Amino acid sequence: MRRAEEDLAKADSVDVNSPLPPPESAVHYWLSHSNRIPGWLTDSEACQLYTLARDILPERTPIAVELGSWQGKSSVMIAGGLAGKRDARLYCVDPFGTDENPEYQQRYYSPLLSAMDRTLEQAFSDHMRQSGLSSIAEAVRGYSFEIVQTWTIPIDFLFIDANHEYESVNRDFEQWEPFLKIGGIVALHDVSASWPGPTRVRDERFKLPKFDAYSQTDSLAWAIKIA
Repeated sequence: MRRAEEDLAKADSVDVNSPLPPPESAVHYWLSHSNRIPGWLTDSEACQLYTLARDILPERTPIAVELGSWQGKSSVMIAGGLAGKRDARLYCVDPFGTDENPEYQQRYYSPLLSAMDRTLEQAFSDHMRQSGLSSIAEAVRGYSFEIVQTWTIPIDFLFIDANHEYESVNRDFEQWEPFLKIGGIVALHDVSASWPGPTRVRDERFKLPKFDAYSQTDSLAWAIKIA
């Protein structure tokens, strides 16, 4: 059974250096890969992440940072949108196993991790390889507030989807937003009544004069930095 699963994974893998599907079908192509990966993302949100990465980020050396990746469900959509762009990179920042909030860890993540047959980071790496995106998406193990201490790279797309408590989301925004270029995009996930933290940060941060009016698809909200 294990050998059969490995053979299937190889058959399903793709190479981003090979010809990409035509634009009208590409989003569905990457969505089919994303839908095989466990996680929390609606199809509409997934397609929107892909579209933002594909249509707004520059064609040369686009840099995206994802805070909170889990097994790579959203990572595939962002990296898929970057595929075909020159020297594109997606840095996926995640502790890969231990949430900073012990209550969240016990309630949400420990039961899921205990049921897995591999580490979370290995699952992420396997999913990027099977999707043919390992050359674009790079796992950066650590908490967002740790990694930012030595970060120096300007960012075109910042996706914040780590700890959802207001203090944590606001901290991630404050620490990472200065690296976002003018014209870059910042997106928040789980902006909904169920998660007041991201919703409050959206309302406080996505406004003039620094950001254009925000847009939202399901619980994914984003805005473009204009100053």
